[in-house]
Amino acid sequence: MPSTPDSIKEAVLTRALLELAVPLGLSDFDLGVILGTSEVNIKALRHGEMLDSHTTPYLRAIELVLLYENLVGLVGTEHRFIQGWMTSKNREWDMEPLERIKQKGGLPEVLTYLQSALNHT
Repeated sequence: MPSTPDSIKEAVLTRALLELAVPLGLSDFDLGVILGTSEVNIKALRHGEMLDSHTTPYLRAIELVLLYENLVGLVGTEHRFIQGWMTSKNREWDMEPLERIKQKGGLPEVLTYLQSALNHT
């Protein structure tokens, strides 16, 4: 099957998503909830399936990559600092950011929060 621009983007985003799950401390179940898909579909990604660029999970994966990039800009690349931020109660939402991004509307909200914080550093 020849590579198309979309298939290349899908492959790159899928790989990035699976790699950033580790420093963010996200399980396959967490990724499924955040992307609006199932844990089974996340496991399929780990076995060679790709995100489809015409779906909501693809768009949410882009937001999650942006969230990760902004978080690294704030706390650095050490996993313990990234996971510490994700699992520490935040006054903005009165909950952990990890729990907030699992809720409806939470991913773009946390992304906006991080972008704003990064712009003020």
